[in-house]
Amino acid sequence: MAVEPEVTHWLPVHPSMLPGESLSSWLVRTAHANGLKVETFCHHLFGLQRPVWNRDIDRLGPEWLIATMAKVTPMTVEQIRRGTLALYEGKLFKQIRHSGINPGILPLLTYHRRYRGHGIQYCPLCLQQDERPYFRLAWRIAYYTFCPHHMVMLRDECHVCGAGVAFHRIEQGRPERRDVETLAECWNCGADLRQAPIEPITPWIRGSFERWRKLLLNIENGFHNGGAVDYYAFALVRQLCRIMLGNRRLPSFYFYICQRTGQPPWPRERFSPHVLEMNSIAVRHHLIAMAWWLLGRGKSKLAHALAIGELHRSQLTRDLRYSPVEPPRRVRYLLEGSQK
Repeated sequence: MAVEPEVTHWLPVHPSMLPGESLSSWLVRTAHANGLKVETFCHHLFGLQRPVWNRDIDRLGPEWLIATMAKVTPMTVEQIRRGTLALYEGKLFKQIRHSGINPGILPLLTYHRRYRGHGIQYCPLCLQQDERPYFRLAWRIAYYTFCPHHMVMLRDECHVCGAGVAFHRIEQGRPERRDVETLAECWNCGADLRQAPIEPITPWIRGSFERWRKLLLNIENGFHNGGAVDYYAFALVRQLCRIMLGNRRLPSFYFYICQRTGQPPWPRERFSPHVLEMNSIAVRHHLIAMAWWLLGRGKSKLAHALAIGELHRSQLTRDLRYSPVEPPRRVRYLLEGSQK
């Protein structure tokens, strides 16, 4: 049985969580603010028997970690929990899965303390504007491919060496390194992520992109005062992307949407079959944009695809029956139609 270290007072320096900040970002900033390496800080607070960085703490939100941080900082347990992806349960997905691919969440693919996946994204312009650069929880969401503030594509790797983002490793393996001034630094080569090239997005269907932008802002705000949560919109987008990805080959449905939207089809080699979350930012952006176009105002585009047999109700509704909320009328007609 693990022996918990005795924690009886606040840390000398206890920065508050910044708006929309992820738990992992705040934890690393707190360690650096106290002049400690991240591993040393975590061993001191949580003990050697509870390693932190061999798991996705934003996704799993360990109660022992949250409870301890609530004891040593002014932040409450509830405030700290809002830095975990459980914030989006019942909104973007049914619930957090403790293993495997979680719908809507970019996987870190943790191996020991290393990330084999590119599951942490960032906007260079947001990091430039931050007084203290930090990483947003919303940047872990697969639907979040561009910044709704600056209308530029997000990035998920260093622009110099290509390493994925892993800000908890900035001072690892560097015994002399103790002062970390910013999280906007590549752990591998030291490049400043704020200087990454900027790629403005091209909203080829303005109405669909504006709807997408507003939903991303709602995600970033934790669905606070953002209107009704449309769980089914995200569920349908994900399912449409899965159908477009196909399995061994791109289905005719993908080429049908490319033809209708005027978007040139991409080569099959760029896609990772079946799972949206395992695809690059560029591929996800390409597919999600076409899915939003199909789900545009009214039902005519979707109804046409169903009517001519490019899309089947059973495909579209496969994962919609076991949802945490009551389906709206526009989705009920799909569910009811698929039973006939």
